[in-house]
Amino acid sequence: MEKKELKPKIRFKGFNGCYTINKLKNIASFLHGKGVSWSDVSNNGIFECILYGNLYTDYGMIIESEIEYRTNRQLKNPVYSKVGDVLIPSSDTTPTGLARATSIEKENVLLGGGINIIRPNKTINGSYLSLLLNCHKSELIKLIKGTTVRHIYNEDIKEISLPILDNIDEQTQTVKLIKNIEKIINQSNRRIEKWKNIRTSFLSKMFPKPGSRVPEIRFKGFSGEWEEYKLGEYVEFRRGSFPQPYGKKEWYDGYGAMPFVQVIDVTDNLKLVDDTKQKISLQAQPMSVLAKKGQVVVTLQGTIGRVAVLQYDAYIDRTLLIFEKYNYDTDIDFFAYIIKNKFDEEAKKAPGGIIKTITKEALSDFNIQLPNIEEQKAIVQFLLNFDKNIEYQQQKLEKLKQIKQSFLSKMFV
Repeated sequence: MEKKELKPKIRFKGFNGCYTINKLKNIASFLHGKGVSWSDVSNNGIFECILYGNLYTDYGMIIESEIEYRTNRQLKNPVYSKVGDVLIPSSDTTPTGLARATSIEKENVLLGGGINIIRPNKTINGSYLSLLLNCHKSELIKLIKGTTVRHIYNEDIKEISLPILDNIDEQTQTVKLIKNIEKIINQSNRRIEKWKNIRTSFLSKMFPKPGSRVPEIRFKGFSGEWEEYKLGEYVEFRRGSFPQPYGKKEWYDGYGAMPFVQVIDVTDNLKLVDDTKQKISLQAQPMSVLAKKGQVVVTLQGTIGRVAVLQYDAYIDRTLLIFEKYNYDTDIDFFAYIIKNKFDEEAKKAPGGIIKTITKEALSDFNIQLPNIEEQKAIVQFLLNFDKNIEYQQQKLEKLKQIKQSFLSKMFV
């Protein structure tokens, strides 16, 4: 145990103690979870439980009260949580999956197998220790063993040395601040989900359902059936292209390189990413297809059915299709919504809800329905206002996450 005059960049007024460099084995005991598998989970279970897989998907750095799963499984010598326990999954296929810690501030939750449990003594706040370990993920990553399936063991974790605040009251204040920020982040997340659900509800009612040519709701002044077309008759389209083989270095970057759009560059909100993963070289550009800002593309491989209206000129990969020439008066943004809805509709028909493949012939035969141009524009303006509000809320959420990360980086050393 070594005391050092380490000071964080920011700290609460009235605290000026130093940090102690200490090994975890000197401040905590170590246990391992036991039993309980996904087959044991029951909606009417009476025992709250945490399985190691939950630590990847359902919980952050601190669990305050809500436990996702329950079980009726009766175990011999079960392992239950104590307030302040720190949980680390013991196996995963990725190193970063193991480099995470979660504290639980609730008693008597059944802890399943595959969970390393750190039980701090009275000199350290368990949630503070969880935050500290997450700020020092590199120390956990060093301990990971294995290749295909990675493991991390209590015997190695207990040897980690960390700079720990001497004053438990300051530890508790630090935890309180981070939890308050996290609550605001969660509220923001819920607000965004609410807006998305409202938007989805409007979308389902503002477009005709299968078998109908009249939407459930529409703006005042519009009536009558929407016109139905074959996609191949309504618009001319073509696939993108790229010189082969893909990996040839001459095809990428360099002077005059341009954005090159692949499936990975198409987001879920009808846009491209701000910066494409790859840039296509001057040499390769004549062998690809240039799409202009404002054109619509759809992905045809991998994640099929993602749609974007291009925010910038870009060359397009052969795994995407570009809509080039419309034979009828069309609002481009509305058309993007139509194509997205059509692919969502087709996915519902596909086994498992996922379109595995689609040919140009099948695409040409898609039936699409559109109203007149005035109604298209009215619907688009309404939906774009929704999207702008959601985007604004998402930007606020990102700022909150940055604030949280800034506090974590400045309150721990």
